[in-house]
Amino acid sequence: MDDIGNLREDIRDISRRLQAAETTLKVEDATRAERHQSMLDRFERLEARLDTLETQISQDMSELLKHINALQELATQGKTSLRTLWVIGGLVTGGLALLASWLR
Repeated sequence: MDDIGNLREDIRDISRRLQAAETTLKVEDATRAERHQSMLDRFERLEARLDTLETQISQDMSELLKHINALQELATQGKTSLRTLWVIGGLVTGGLALLASWLR
């Protein structure tokens, strides 16, 4: 009888350990699922931020390209204006030189 009592006690002990292990596994599984969901949420937020940054960089690059094109156009106009001024200045100087030599 003593052996049966020991076996029953061992079975109860094993049962308690099994329940404790089962509870621990359930807690660990819930914790793992929560961490996994948290990581997925972080990745989704990061992906959204990266998409926003990509859009913003694309818009900024487009704006910079517009400004560069405008500056190139102004530079070309400036060169044309300088050439025109050189020609007009040369003609005026030549005319004044001709007038000065004729008046002498």
